[in-house]
Amino acid sequence: MRIGLSFAAIANPGGIGRYTRLLAGSIPILFPEHTYIAYIPSFRKNDIDKIVAEEKISGWELIEVASANRWSFETSGLPKAINLNPPDIFHGPDYLAPKSPCPVCVTVHDLSFRLYPRGMALKSLI
Repeated sequence: MRIGLSFAAIANPGGIGRYTRLLAGSIPILFPEHTYIAYIPSFRKNDIDKIVAEEKISGWELIEVASANRWSFETSGLPKAINLNPPDIFHGPDYLAPKSPCPVCVTVHDLSFRLYPRGMALKSLI
């Protein structure tokens, strides 16, 4: 099976970055019979390459996705990259899932923004 994963958050220092790093480091070891594809936003490539090397994350085909920022990565770059050569399933570990020709799994870590939207910055709600 070809499994795709967004590496957009892997270099983030918080919980979602840690979750993504642990997932990326563990799955190819636990299930080596599958093929793993990591989608990397070009605007974060240096940060992501550094984390992948430091954490010794291996077993992934790294696909660099042309993108100027997170918005362009999620809304146009990532969907185009997935459509060019779709994995059998795609996992978005950071709340977001692209429009995709393949099944998609999304991890939602926290729903506090639904309960307390006034406590969130407008930028994070958009």
